Amino acid sequence: RGSIVDKVVSTTLVEQLKRKRPVDADALVARARVLYDGQREFALRHRVREPDLRVGQHGDTFAAWHDVEYGAAPDEATLDALWNDIEKSLRTAASMHDLIASLQAAKLVAQPRLSCDLGLLKVAANPDVVAIYPDNGLRIVDWKVHAFGLRAAKQQLTVYAGVLCAGGAPWLSVPPSQVPLERITLTEAQL
Repeated sequence: RGSIVDKVVSTTLVEQLKRKRPVDADALVARARVLYDGQREFALRHRVREPDLRVGQHGDTFAAWHDVEYGAAPDEATLDALWNDIEKSLRTAASMHDLIASLQAAKLVAQPRLSCDLGLLKVAANPDVVAIYPDNGLRIVDWKVHAFGLRAAKQQLTVYAGVLCAGGAPWLSVPPSQVPLERITLTEAQL
């Protein structure tokens, strides 16, 4: 469920935000349905065990499900609940009007690969979205798909900000180390 929502948010939703038009929740759900149906078919047919399978040849339809691998394919009620969670998450994302307006006012970079060296340690981070505002303020957004949303991701977001500031990014107009901390907003969006 999380990977489908993440894919739709990082592609379809971000593209809608970049066009600065109202977010089309139905388009998000339709894209998710295509992904869900393809992955469901792939996983339930247990294609992951096909000889000479190459993951890259299957693109977004590739899926390996734990329950199928260990002999207990999910029943229809479980699959229906899974789809309902996906749809609810995307409709929730589309209804976050304040966050959407804020992101539409910025240049967006979806899922940038960030890294920095800390002595002998190399740290990598992959935030969901980095928003760059005209005044060089930054917002790092992490979309979360949890049924109850009980776990905060403050440390994860802080690491993302630290890696961005320490390692930089070629798509920023100023070095992130020159952006005052109060100009960096960390946003955990519970879907």
